[in-house]
Amino acid sequence: MKSGDVRDDCTFGLTSLTKDRATPENLMGIARGHWEIENRNHHVRDTTYHEDLSQVRTENGPHMMATLRGLAMSIILNSAVTAADLAGFL
Repeated sequence: MKSGDVRDDCTFGLTSLTKDRATPENLMGIARGHWEIENRNHHVRDTTYHEDLSQVRTENGPHMMATLRGLAMSIILNSAVTAADLAGFL
């Protein structure tokens, strides 16, 4: 798609919300909330830790590596460490 082109999409979905609560604004907020988690968590895991390229695939290895990556992310986010501090380590 070229820059400046206009595209009109139609999306269907199911929800347990009542008609009064399933307003376009509320549904958009739910969808944006999902992508906020995706961008904050999974995107970081893939770009920083290259999780999608991991070749750990046997037994409990994938779960253990995901746990360790999550622990590392929590430690970094909850500390005073900045991106500049980590530049030489990543």
